[in-house]
Amino acid sequence: MVNDPSTVTTRLKGNILLFAYFHARINLMMETNQLIDNMNRIGVHFLVDASNPGLTDPLTPAALLAGLAAQSDARMRLALIAVLLQRPDYANHAHEALELLDEPQQLTFKLYYTAAYYLQIAYANQLNNVLGLYIKMTDYYSEELNIEKDNSVADELRQLAELHKEITGLPLNWYGTYNSAAQRVITRLKKEQAWAMV
Repeated sequence: MVNDPSTVTTRLKGNILLFAYFHARINLMMETNQLIDNMNRIGVHFLVDASNPGLTDPLTPAALLAGLAAQSDARMRLALIAVLLQRPDYANHAHEALELLDEPQQLTFKLYYTAAYYLQIAYANQLNNVLGLYIKMTDYYSEELNIEKDNSVADELRQLAELHKEITGLPLNWYGTYNSAAQRVITRLKKEQAWAMV
């Protein structure tokens, strides 16, 4: 029986679309693995991944920051806070990271960067205990985000959280999410200190 050409064409198109879909998923998975692997390389063990460590290509600080901001996975975007709190020297590459992102991703980056900036101040004592002396992040974006100044750090972080909720349209407790990320970083570093003393 001779196949109908239109049927064959439809099947071919379907196979091509299916291949493209899985190819995109594989690329996304590899990118995620690479980001987590690079976080582990710099000592930021915020996310767990099943891939073999150290087998992906190293990323520049700007590429790591931009890669996290561009992810569709909320956990990966939240990891921006962990990287910036634990490696505040990476904040020096913020502008370079922005150049790698499109406009919506840039806004995402600015929100999480600014959250990390406020959290560094709010958790200064705890971070000093686990990191020692560390670089103070520069406030690059709060004015652009229309955060009202001359309030407490907690109040300004709440303003940012409300803005984040408004922009994303997600009724999440962003203030709690920000603080949870900082607490996870500090808890992990305390455990690593304890393990090193065993």
